[in-house]
Amino acid sequence: GSFMVTIGYGQPVNGGFAPLSNPYTACTQVNFLAIGGSSYKWKFGDGDSTNTSNGSVYHTYGTPGLYTMSVTITNSCGNSAVYTETVQIDPIPTPVITLNGSTFTSSSAASYQWYLGTGIISGATSKTYTANTSGMYKVMITDSNGCTSFSAPLCYATVNAGPDAFVCSGGTAQMNAQIGSTSYLW
Repeated sequence: GSFMVTIGYGQPVNGGFAPLSNPYTACTQVNFLAIGGSSYKWKFGDGDSTNTSNGSVYHTYGTPGLYTMSVTITNSCGNSAVYTETVQIDPIPTPVITLNGSTFTSSSAASYQWYLGTGIISGATSKTYTANTSGMYKVMITDSNGCTSFSAPLCYATVNAGPDAFVCSGGTAQMNAQIGSTSYLW
């Protein structure tokens, strides 16, 4: 999100933040923007601050919460004004996926995108996904505030034991597991 402060060049400082939603809601990073000053002193409300000569600064908040940020804008005449805004940083969602048979299910969210390894699975945008290929699966969810996060990956493996075979007591049978498997349960 961005905030804009407009002041007249060489005039007494006169302006305010836009948009006027209060508090402004974001997930972690906010792009603050002010226009018309020659120097800007930013205080983000979480103990961090910075000085810039341009009116744009990005700040990443490490913890969800309500913060009051401020910017002191000084124009070319040396006049200064302080503007404040409340920023609500929402918690990042924590998706959890489970596997039942070949069907993965995600915790609830506003939207979903399933991945196999690092690749997007085209059209896999539901709460559930049925796998047909062995590999590491994860889901990226988006919550109602637009915040996104990935689940921990979960492995789905298929085993081809070959055709049915009759084995006498004490006999042997060969079973083949797919490459990449790390454990077996017979």
